[in-house]
Amino acid sequence: MSQDSLEELFRDDTEGVDEVHVLVVDDEEEIRELLSFKLGQHYSVATVSDGDACLDYLEDPETLQPDIITLDLMMPKVNGFEILELLDAHARFKEVKPIVVSGLGGDDNLARAFELGAADFVRKPISFDELAIRIERLLA
Repeated sequence: MSQDSLEELFRDDTEGVDEVHVLVVDDEEEIRELLSFKLGQHYSVATVSDGDACLDYLEDPETLQPDIITLDLMMPKVNGFEILELLDAHARFKEVKPIVVSGLGGDDNLARAFELGAADFVRKPISFDELAIRIERLLA
């Protein structure tokens, strides 16, 4: 997909939609910065560096609840699987759409992520075009 096609995809589907909020959860600073920059051109974006910080963010009544969470699975403190369990267990997060963004391979990990409520799964290294299309699909 060309850059022009990608920009058109965002322009057509999200024009005037500034209320979409994305929370990026990843322990790799480079990934957080890249996703924040790319997604921040189209959405409101917040980032946190681990699962513990994600829980703090989600439990804080002062923060904007995310519509989409990009979620790494392998993180210190609280891992992505535990975050998925929390999101699935609490009614207040039923509208949140978690997209697992992980280098963790294996069909068993993919199946477990979906069983725990992942809305989608993108493998690292990240193709931003693929992630953008998957986000748009979930927001439609």
